[in-house]
Amino acid sequence: MSATSFVIDVDPFIIEEIRQNCQATLDTEERLDDIVYCRGTFDGWACWNSTPAGVTAYQRCPFYVTGFTPRKSARRECLPDGTWFRHPESNLSWSNYTTCLDTESFEVWQQINGIYIIGYSISLTALVVALIIYCTFRSLRCTRVEIHKNLFTAFAITNMMFLVWHSAIVPDADLLLKNPIWCQIWHIVAHYFLLSNHLWMLFEGFYLHTILVVTFIDENRLVRWFYFLGWSAPLPFIIGYVLFRATRVGENGDLLDIKACWVGENNEAKWILVIPIIISLLANLVFLINIVRVVFSKLRNMPGGHYNCKRNRNHYRSKEEDLNGSCKNTDLSGREEYLMIESNPNDPDYPKDVKMTALISSQNVLNLDGNQGGHCTAANNSTKSPQSMHQSKRHRIQLKEPKCPCGYKKAVRATFILIPLLGLHYMLVPFHHEDATDTDDLLSPKNNSTGPSTWTIAYQMVLAVTASFQGVFVALLFCLLNAEVIQAFRKKWNLRNRKRKGFSISSRSLSGK
Repeated sequence: MSATSFVIDVDPFIIEEIRQNCQATLDTEERLDDIVYCRGTFDGWACWNSTPAGVTAYQRCPFYVTGFTPRKSARRECLPDGTWFRHPESNLSWSNYTTCLDTESFEVWQQINGIYIIGYSISLTALVVALIIYCTFRSLRCTRVEIHKNLFTAFAITNMMFLVWHSAIVPDADLLLKNPIWCQIWHIVAHYFLLSNHLWMLFEGFYLHTILVVTFIDENRLVRWFYFLGWSAPLPFIIGYVLFRATRVGENGDLLDIKACWVGENNEAKWILVIPIIISLLANLVFLINIVRVVFSKLRNMPGGHYNCKRNRNHYRSKEEDLNGSCKNTDLSGREEYLMIESNPNDPDYPKDVKMTALISSQNVLNLDGNQGGHCTAANNSTKSPQSMHQSKRHRIQLKEPKCPCGYKKAVRATFILIPLLGLHYMLVPFHHEDATDTDDLLSPKNNSTGPSTWTIAYQMVLAVTASFQGVFVALLFCLLNAEVIQAFRKKWNLRNRKRKGFSISSRSLSGK
C-alpha cells in the first residue's frame, strides 16, 4: 500500500480558506528584480512563497491533513531555471510531503482498511452462496425469501463495490492523483447501492411489521412496490449528491469536491445520503419496538402463560387416552397444573388445519397462530376435540414457578437476531466524533494535532467491523443456518440417496446377482 494514499482526506472548506489566505499573501509579497524566482503558488494543501532558483523551500507539515504530523517538514524544490520540480510520472509541479506521514497513524489506518477488505470478502462469499441456495431450491420460494434475495443482492453488490474501493482505489496514491472518470463513477455507483441496501433493510422491517399487525394484505402487490422503490428511490438522492459536489467551485473557478476519486468527504454533501439512511434506521427501530411489543402481548395472552417451559418440570405420564377432550383440574399442594398434548403429525388422521409454529425462529419470526407439534394450556379451562386428541398422550405437568418462560427467552433472542437484518447496529455509531469541529480552532497556529484521537480510531474500527461483516451475519442467520434451508438440503440429500440405492438395486437385478 502506498503511504500517501491515506493523507488526502481533507475538508475542502478548510482548504478553500487556506487558498484564499495564500493568494492574499502572494499578492503582497516583495521580490528582488535581479534574482530569478520560482513563482509562489498554492499546491492544494499548503502555500509556498516565491523561492529563489536553486533553493529548496521547507515548511511545517499541514496539521489539517489526516495522517500528517506538524512536527515534521515538507519541501518543494525550485530548479536553477526558476521552475518548480515536476514529478516524473504526472509531469506536474510537486511538493514532497512523504516525510510528513505519521507512521503510527498510517499503520492504524492500514489495519482499519484491512478489516474492511477481510470483512467484505467474507461477506461477499457468504451472500453469493446464500443467493445460489435461494435460487436453487423451489421449496424456499415465498414472499419473505423474495425480499431476502433482493436484500442479499444489494448487500453483495455493495460489498463488491467497497471491496474494490478499499483494496484497489484507496491504497493507490497515483490513481487518486490522476482521478480518472471511471474512479469517480465507481464512488457514485457504490453509494447508490449503499442507499439501496439500507432501503431493502427498511422493507424487511416493514414487511415483518405488516404481516404481524395487518390481517389481510396483498403480498404480491406489496413486493412489486418493493421492487420499484428498492431500486429506484435512491436515484434522486444520488443525483442531488452528485450535482452538489460536481458544481461547487471556489473563487478561482476550480471544482472543490471531485478530486482524488471523491475520497475527501464534503460535510454538507454527505448529509444528502446520511439523512435517508438515518430515517430508515429510525423507522426500523420503531418497527422492531412494536414487533416486540405485539409478540410479548400475544405471549401474555396465550392460554397458560408459561409456554413450552423446560425448567422445573415434573412429568407424570399416563397411558390412558383422553378421547372426550376434557381436562380435569387436579390442583395439588397449591401448585398450578397443566396438560401437555403431544400430537403425532405423522398420523394420517392428524388434523390438517393445525398450524406448525415456531414462536421465534430465524426465518418465521412472528407466526403466533398456533403451536409447534402441540400446545400447552391451563388444566382448568382446556378443551380439545376428539380428532385433535387422536393418538395423543396426556402428560400432567407441575410447574414450580418457572423463572424464565421459554417463549420470552425466544422473543428476546429473536430481537437480537433481527438487529443485523434491519441494520440497527448502526445506531451504535450514528455520528463521527470530530477531533476538531470548529474551523477557526483547526486553523489556529496553536493547534498541534498529531493525528486522529483514540476515540476516532475506536470509532473507525467499530464502524469497519459492523459495516463489512454485516453481510456474513445476515447470510448465516437467515439462510445458511436456517432450519428451512437445512431441511431442504436434507430432503435433497435423502432423495439423492434413495435414487442411488434404487439404481443400485435395479443394476443388481438386471445383472442377475
